Amino acid sequence: MPPARNITFVAPEQWRRDWAAGSGLFAPLRWLAQHTDQPDWPNQADYHRLAALPPAQVVQPLSFVLPENLPQDGQYYETRIHRSGCVPTRHANWHDFFNAAVWLTFPLSKQALNRRHIAGMAASGPGGRGPLRDAATLFDESGIALPCCDPQLVDCLRQHRWQELFVTQRSAWGKTIDACVFGHAIYEKALAPYLGFTAKAWPIAVDTGFFTLDAAAQLRTLDRILAAELDQPQQLAHPRTLLPLPVLGVPGWWPDNEHPDFYANRDYFRPARATAQTW
Repeated sequence: MPPARNITFVAPEQWRRDWAAGSGLFAPLRWLAQHTDQPDWPNQADYHRLAALPPAQVVQPLSFVLPENLPQDGQYYETRIHRSGCVPTRHANWHDFFNAAVWLTFPLSKQALNRRHIAGMAASGPGGRGPLRDAATLFDESGIALPCCDPQLVDCLRQHRWQELFVTQRSAWGKTIDACVFGHAIYEKALAPYLGFTAKAWPIAVDTGFFTLDAAAQLRTLDRILAAELDQPQQLAHPRTLLPLPVLGVPGWWPDNEHPDFYANRDYFRPARATAQTW
């Protein structure tokens, strides 16, 4: 991965066939790398091929369609997906490529997010929002699922006790807590990481057995859990349910964080506000 820069994000213009190499951040999508090892951006035929892979077949129908190949019928984005399973996917666009990749990896959860939007639109119209839809969009774009069987580690995150979470309790990562990127905008930004790179974490309670599963089984299990949670209106009911997580601080996601003094940067690893509420 390129060095982190203290500037805002600019997406790479060129296709990278090795997009999944490097950071452990890309681990949930690495299975897909063997299916996208082409010299240029995926075209419509490539997306048809990807939609036929077994994970995508969990949800039927599902297809990724270039906008120019869609009917010009004025359907709203979420409505089109709900009615036809067609996910509008722009060519030569990292944001849309990673959105398709997350659909392939977490089909149940993505469908549950779509149901949330449809229910919200039924209540207020396509232009209506509200906290449920806002929270769904935030997780869809910038979310990281945080499976954990130790509530004290979640408290560290809520209270911005970064040294304890990332240094003192470093050996807990992968054993009692882990981070799994869901938001496609986070994958996109990881192509050109920068200091200040932050996501929104959703702590998900799991039992200790979750961490004994192999990587593929963990993804399937997490997909089922997330989908079930998203189908409950009381879960992820407000954007403030999601907690800020400095992405480059997650163990295994950035080489500089092997050094404890990396976490001394208070402009990045900010202390909690004294008046902040916990959620």
